[in-house]
Amino acid sequence: METPPVTTDCEGDERSIFNEQLLRALSSISEVVWVRNAADMTLTYINKACEKVYGHTPGEVMGTCGVLFENIHPEDKEKLQREIDNALREGKGKLEYRIFDKKGNIRHISSEGHVIKDAEGKPVTISGISRDITDLRITERNLRDKVAEIENIFESITDNFIALDKDFNFIFANSEALKLYGKKKEELLGRNIWDVFPQGRELKFYRELKRAIDEQQTVRFEEFSPFIGKWVLVNAYPTQNGLAIYFRDITDQKDLQNALKESEYNLRALINNTSDFIWSVDKDMKIIQANQPFVDFVYSFTQKVLRPGDTTIMDDFGQGMREKWIAYYQRALSGQTFVVVDEEEFKNTKHHREKRFKPIFSDTGEVIGVSIFARDISEHTRLNTKILNEEKKLRAIINNTHDIIWLVDDHMDTVSANQAYYDRIAYLTENKNFNDVTTGDFARERVEKWQGYYQRALSGETFSVVEEDELRGRKVFEEIRFNPIHDKDNKVIGVNCLSRDITAGKEHMIRIQEQNEKLNEIAWIQSHKVRGPVATILGLADLLNIEHIGDPANVKVLEGVKEAAVELDTIIKDVVAKTNAAKL
Repeated sequence: METPPVTTDCEGDERSIFNEQLLRALSSISEVVWVRNAADMTLTYINKACEKVYGHTPGEVMGTCGVLFENIHPEDKEKLQREIDNALREGKGKLEYRIFDKKGNIRHISSEGHVIKDAEGKPVTISGISRDITDLRITERNLRDKVAEIENIFESITDNFIALDKDFNFIFANSEALKLYGKKKEELLGRNIWDVFPQGRELKFYRELKRAIDEQQTVRFEEFSPFIGKWVLVNAYPTQNGLAIYFRDITDQKDLQNALKESEYNLRALINNTSDFIWSVDKDMKIIQANQPFVDFVYSFTQKVLRPGDTTIMDDFGQGMREKWIAYYQRALSGQTFVVVDEEEFKNTKHHREKRFKPIFSDTGEVIGVSIFARDISEHTRLNTKILNEEKKLRAIINNTHDIIWLVDDHMDTVSANQAYYDRIAYLTENKNFNDVTTGDFARERVEKWQGYYQRALSGETFSVVEEDELRGRKVFEEIRFNPIHDKDNKVIGVNCLSRDITAGKEHMIRIQEQNEKLNEIAWIQSHKVRGPVATILGLADLLNIEHIGDPANVKVLEGVKEAAVELDTIIKDVVAKTNAAKL
C-alpha cells in the first residue's frame, strides 16, 4: 500500500490560500463554472454567474440535481440527456440547449464538460463551463435574416447578378444568372470564374473585371459570351470584398440595332431613289438631313452642294421665295402640322408641288426642328382638272335629261340627284326648300310604298316598277328602275334610281289594245254574221230554175236572194264603220 505524501502546515496554508484565490477568480468570471457528482448529477459547486445566466443563486441550486433541469426547454431535454450520457462515456462533451429564465424568456446556453474518472474508469465528477450565447444566436439569426433579405432582393431582380471575391471566386449567383449559365449554385460557389469559364480570359470580360478590381472603378461594357451564345451588357461595381456584377441578355437589342442599321441603310436608299424631296431643318432653319433629289434640286438653282448645317434660306432664291419659306418654317416651328401647294417654274415649265411640314419634338415636347416632304403633283393636278371638267360635262348631261336620276344611301337618304329630281320634289312639296323636306311632306301610303322599294333594292335585288300618277293635271306613267350599289366587299351601300316618263308609250299601247279589240269584233262579225246571208244566197241559188227562167217559183227565189243581199250589205257597212273607227 502506497504511503500518502506528508503535508506540512505550511503547505496546507499555501493550498488554502490558493483555493481561496481560485474561488475568488471563478466568482468573478461571467461564465458559469460548475461541478457535478457523476453518480446522481447533484451540484457540488457552481459560481455566482449562475444567477445571471440561470436566474438562481448558488445557494438555491447547490446540492440539487433537478432545479436547473426544470428550466430546460421541453424540446431539448431528451437531446440534452443523450449528450450527457455520451459525455460520461467519452469523458468529455459539448452541447447546446435552451432554457427559460425566471421571466419566461428563452435563453440559449452552450456547455462544455470534462469527466474525472477513478482508477477503475468509473466517472466520479463532471465539471464544466456554461455560457449564455443568446445574444450570439440572435445576432446570427438577424444576420441570416438580413442575408436572406439581400438574397431575396437579388433573386427578385430580373437582371442576372453574381458576386465575386477579390480572387474572382464565386460567392453568390442569383437564380436568373444560374438559369442563363445553365448551372446549379453548387457548381459555382467557391470556384474561380476563370476556371468555370476559361475562355473569358481571352475576352473583354477578364480585362474589364480585372480593371474594376485593380483600379477600384465601376466598369460597363458589352461583349458576346461564347458560354451562352448571347450578347450581354455587364455592369461591375467594386465592393470591399470583391465585385458585384449585374449583367443582362441584350441579344435582341443587338439584333434590333443591326436591323435598324440595315433598315436605315435601306431607308436611305429608298428616300434617295425617289423623285420626291425629303429634308429636315433645325430651329435655325439649317439642314439636319436631306435626300439626294433635294440636294440635286438645290444645286440646280445655286450650284452649291447642300450639307448638314447649311442654311436653307439662301440669297440665290430671291427675296420673295426666302420670305415665303421663312414663314413656312416659323409656322411649323410653332408646333403646327400643315400642307401647302405652290406653283413653281422649273426649267421653263410650271410645276405644282405639294409640301408637308411636320414639327420635330424632343423627349420633353419641345419643337427642335421641322421635317418636310415635297412632291410634284403637276400630273395629279392636271388629272384632277380633267376629272373636274369631265364631271361638269357629266353633270350637264344628266341635268339635261328629262329622266329623273338619284342615289340613296343605306339609310334611304338622298345623297345625289340631277336637276329633274329636285324639280319633281319641288313640285310635289309646293316649292319647299329641299333641305327642309321630310317624309311628313308626303302621304303615308306613298312613303311606305317607296320605303318598300328601297328595302328591296338594299337587300340586293335589281328590279323595275311602273307608277301611275297625276302630274300637272294629266295622268302620267313612269317606269322606275332600282339598282343596288355595292362596295369593294360586295356589301350594298345604296341604291341608284332612274325614273323615265313612259306616258306616250303607255297611251300608244292602250290604243293598240283598243284597236285589237275592235278588229277582234270585226273578225267575229265576219265569221258569224256574214256567213248567214251568204249561206242563204247560196241555198237559194241551188233552187233557181235556170233552164226555165219564166218558172213562177224563180220569183220567190229571187225575192229571197234580194232579202239576203240587203242583210249582207247592212253587215258589210257595219264592218266598214268599225274598221274606220279602229284606224282612228
